[in-house]
Parts: sequence; C-alpha cells; structure tokens
Amino acid sequence: MNQFIYISIILLVFSCTSKTKFKEPEDLISKEIMIDLLVDLHLGVAAQSIKNKNLERSKNYLAFVFEKYHIDSTRFAVSNTYYMSNIEEYEDMFEEVQKQIEVLREIYDLEKDTIAERMEKYENRMKKIEKGELVK
Repeated sequence: MNQFIYISIILLVFSCTSKTKFKEPEDLISKEIMIDLLVDLHLGVAAQSIKNKNLERSKNYLAFVFEKYHIDSTRFAVSNTYYMSNIEEYEDMFEEVQKQIEVLREIYDLEKDTIAERMEKYENRMKKIEKGELVK
C-alpha cells in the first residue's frame, strides 16, 4: 500500500511540469509543519486500510490528523497546492517525508522484535513452570 502511495506521488510530481508558481497564501502552513503533517497523513491513510478488533474500518484518521495540527482540509489544500506549484521544493519535502516514515518503520521493527523476544521468554518460562522446573 505504501509503495502505491509513493509511486502515485512520484508520478504526480513528475507529471506536473507547469511553470506556474502560485502566490503564497496568507495562512500558509510552514514547510516543517507541512512535512510532519504529510507524514501523519500517510500513516492515517495506511491505518484506514487496517481492520480493528471488530473487523471494521470505520475510523477516519485524516480528521484526527487535521485536528492534531489545528487546521482544516481547506487550509491544507491551499498550502498543498502552493507547495506543489514548486516541484523541486515539493520533491525535497517528500524525500524528507519518506525518510521520516523509514525511521518510524525502523523504530517499529525494533519494538516488534523486542516484544517478540519478551513473548518468547515468557512462553519458555511458562513451559518450565508447567514442567515444575521453576519453583520459588
């Protein structure tokens, strides 16, 4: 799913070769905040495809992201359009988004490994208890 998003964005960026540069809006979201916002939006889009424990996909995580940054979808759209009008800058922003997502993935993988190791130790301990090998 993430690969599809990245490919779509890259195609969008390279297909937009217009020399039109929009005027900077008054309430432009700063570049740094926009990068963080795009990271969270990508995570939200990915999370929407995951079913919860009731096998439902009912959460709209995008609304949570906009709420987190105290913006509305219109302000995001205006800022996003402005940044898209400068392809080189937008590409740089998405490279940073991709780097941040990769870092989050590495952190997740480390945590997942740690949890798996703890579960294995717990299961081994439970087996020893069942066999009577561990007695206090």
